[in-house]
Amino acid sequence: MALRLDPGHAPAWVGKGNAFNDQGKYDGALLAYNEAIRLYPEFAIAWCNKGNALYYQRKYNEAFQAYNEALRLDPGHAMALVGKGNVFYNQGDYDEAIQAFDEAIRLDPELVLAWNGKGVTLVALSKYDEAIQAFNEGIRLDPGDAMVQSNKDLAIQKMGKSDSVETVASAGSISDNIAMDVIKKSLGDGGFSDVTTRIGDGRSEGGVKVLILSYRSEALTTEDFGLETSTILGSFLGTVEAGWDCDELWVAVGDRFGTAIGMWYCSKEWKEAYIKDSLTAEEVLLSVLGTMETL
Repeated sequence: MALRLDPGHAPAWVGKGNAFNDQGKYDGALLAYNEAIRLYPEFAIAWCNKGNALYYQRKYNEAFQAYNEALRLDPGHAMALVGKGNVFYNQGDYDEAIQAFDEAIRLDPELVLAWNGKGVTLVALSKYDEAIQAFNEGIRLDPGDAMVQSNKDLAIQKMGKSDSVETVASAGSISDNIAMDVIKKSLGDGGFSDVTTRIGDGRSEGGVKVLILSYRSEALTTEDFGLETSTILGSFLGTVEAGWDCDELWVAVGDRFGTAIGMWYCSKEWKEAYIKDSLTAEEVLLSVLGTMETL
């Protein structure tokens, strides 16, 4: 409507370009942004959005030039810095990308796209702890941003492939699948065999959410079995302590031939007492060992 009323109104051309961008019609978006720039060459938003359209077309050098022009006209344009950061990232210039995202955050600390871009770049640098901190800040600012949450989950998953469960435990709340992957990796690194995991969730019927784990025991003595139990329990409690939402642990123990020989569990009450520092890990372990049933 604005274009029908005043075809010389530059902001209306920007709005038209944005509509094209949202539809993935980048050529149309560029025509609209270029017209806005023709009408008002110092329109920083038009230059920045032109950069976005070029970026989506993978014309990174042209996008970079458009972002730079936006910043020349408006040095405080945080979104143009995010754009530059994205270009740097896609060209493999990760250090430059971090600098651009950090400057955008300095200008606008609540810009979720900047926190997300910084996190993604830190993942590329294998700096998973710092990446997760960046994603956590983005999630704090916008808890409903599925993209940031997904990127955080990916960072935790990659961390779990390279680091210990204790390191991953610093990452914040994690999904069931990632938690199970982390626990299985931790146990596998500890020499456990044939570890399987699944979730049993009875909360909808007033019950509890349970991690059901089975493994093949290599224990030859009672002391060996106690060490196995302590290791499994520690992996579970460490991941829950990080924020994983799980109530109980049920463990099925098999012998070297795959025959079930026993089971034990950690109750919700013991887990919560440990989280609240009412029970130590050693005290929880003593309670758990008392639940052992042979088959």
